[in-house]
Amino acid sequence: SSGINAEYGDAQVKLVVEIVCPIDRKMLLHLSLVILLVGLGTAVQYRVYVRTADEKYAGTDDTVTMWVQNEGGEWTHLGPLNLKSRDDNERDSRNFFLFKKRLPIRSIGRGVKCVMLFIDGPDKWLLDWISVTIKSGHFVGPVHYQDQVFDNLENAWMSTDLSEGRSSLTLCSHCVNCKD
Repeated sequence: SSGINAEYGDAQVKLVVEIVCPIDRKMLLHLSLVILLVGLGTAVQYRVYVRTADEKYAGTDDTVTMWVQNEGGEWTHLGPLNLKSRDDNERDSRNFFLFKKRLPIRSIGRGVKCVMLFIDGPDKWLLDWISVTIKSGHFVGPVHYQDQVFDNLENAWMSTDLSEGRSSLTLCSHCVNCKD
């Protein structure tokens, strides 16, 4: 038998293959890479643009956290829509956030169907729209999905003070990986 040790981020993997038929080192390396990628997943970038409405008191200083659901029904926690280096989510602003995640291979190739947002305080916020673009790279090449735009058509305010809004907001698209 032959073994290959690999480190991938925080994960350490030892792949042992029992060779029962002639196989060259190049093929063994390729097979090892495929098995490693399937087991550990692949890197995915979520490019998120957030547009806060242009209405009085629409901005917030509270932290808004984002989750996305793919068309297979799997949820991924992206993180806070908050950068310490700037005053984001203010009235009539558009902010960009980049999230890097490692997802299982089975999740790759599925567009974003829904976004779910949570606010952590009583400073109300009015989202106008949010867009998500997925970019991933793995052994079959880079994959890029067209922007999915999720409009706050109900003009739903968010706040933990339930007299001013709701603490969570889910927006879903009826069209995943839409083409013009």
